[in-house]
Amino acid sequence: MTFPTLPCEILRSIFAFLPSMPIVDHHIKRSDLFNCSLVSCDWRAAALQKIWYKLYLEYIDDTGRDTVERFVASIVDSAGGAPQGYVHGFRLVRVLDFMVFEDTNRNVLGANHLVHRTSPVLRIMHLFSPGQIHEIWYYLPRRQQALLPDIMCSALVKNLRLFSINVFQVSADDGVLQRLPKELEVLHVNGYKVDPEEDTSDEVPSSLESIFLLPCLNCLVLREINSIQLSSFKKYLCNYGHNLRRLEIQYCLNLITESVIDHIIKCPNLAHLALFSTAKAPQRVCEDTLCEDTLCSLVGPSTPIRDLQLVQLNAVSNRFLAHCAAHGYNLHSLVVVDANDRITGDGILDVGAWRGMANLQILPATRNPVSDVTMNKGFVEAVRKVAGRMKICLVGNHRLNDTKRIGISQLRDDIGNEVD
Repeated sequence: MTFPTLPCEILRSIFAFLPSMPIVDHHIKRSDLFNCSLVSCDWRAAALQKIWYKLYLEYIDDTGRDTVERFVASIVDSAGGAPQGYVHGFRLVRVLDFMVFEDTNRNVLGANHLVHRTSPVLRIMHLFSPGQIHEIWYYLPRRQQALLPDIMCSALVKNLRLFSINVFQVSADDGVLQRLPKELEVLHVNGYKVDPEEDTSDEVPSSLESIFLLPCLNCLVLREINSIQLSSFKKYLCNYGHNLRRLEIQYCLNLITESVIDHIIKCPNLAHLALFSTAKAPQRVCEDTLCEDTLCSLVGPSTPIRDLQLVQLNAVSNRFLAHCAAHGYNLHSLVVVDANDRITGDGILDVGAWRGMANLQILPATRNPVSDVTMNKGFVEAVRKVAGRMKICLVGNHRLNDTKRIGISQLRDDIGNEVD
């Protein structure tokens, strides 16, 4: 039977409606998209681009580990022995997502395989063509960081545009960051929470100085890293802050300071800013105290910020909220999580600046959906009048529109905070 030939662009548009899943699942479960790839050469070419776009390697349990190992071993064998002119699906991979988890007994799943340099998962890293991979997402337990030099081969990072690494802290791994290309545009670096029972006295925290030499970053996300030199970070903002479109500082308490905010204000193209603190943290060790006036300067007609998230900052009170309500005409989204249950909206009746906003969340400090904080009724009603076109509008425990029905706990997960 012959099938009508369709342009590849049309086939891709059709296949976009089919479910996405990890490559290994496409093959094992014989997904609809996989079956489409068997129809004809044209269909195969269009389907393989979606099937193989992201290589997702997840070591979440022993069964998953064994499945991934067998699949990767087959890729290594078939890709290495492919005839000349044959386009193996492996050559279409552009995103690499590699995750290794610890079980409840703190054993690293898959560790017995990964420590060997001949492991298929490590060997596959060296099969990618130079410049083939555009995005890398790594989640590795701290005790597996020694694998990074083997994973981060030069061919893998040559054309990299996005790099994300979870659980990163030891200074010996700074060399990994030094391999990142100067053209890198997006960088996520997530540290780790130190277990009080663990002995980390022999570890020197990473300074991350290398990231401040990346001139093309337009998105920088730093989480749970308190070893960054404040002077280096401010110098980076002075030198390259004009390129930043998105900046998130999550639980890096030494970076949430008055002087850093002063430098952030001068970033002319910064559209998204997120500052996360935590109520459980001790008083910040910083060179100066963050004041509310400085935070107010982030919002106004002359500032570029469209999406602002402030989570548990002690300096935020009703005064900041009133400033945003009166001057936040540029804001598309505002998320404020109270630090100490003192934001009530008292005296705030002019909220006209929020009329064109898509997302407004003023949330209490605790996860308890029944908070002791009582929002001012006049403030709640004023917000209700401008909430009609918002996708999400939450004030305390009041949902002021019905456009998107999701729970408060899910909203907290969506913004990525950990307020208990």
